[in-house]
Amino acid sequence: MVFSGHLLNEQTLVRLKYVQPNKNDTTTKRYPFFAQYDVVMMRL
Repeated sequence: MVFSGHLLNEQTLVRLKYVQPNKNDTTTKRYPFFAQYDVVMMRL
C-alpha cells in the first residue's frame, strides 16, 4: 500500500519498514529521520 501525499495523524497505525537518519543538511533539523512505512489502519 502506498499513501504518498496523505496526511497521517496520531490515530493512524503504521508498520515501520526502514528508518535512517536524514542526511540532508537543509531538512535534518526539522526531520531528523527518514522512514518507509506501511499503513496498517487509518482511524477517523
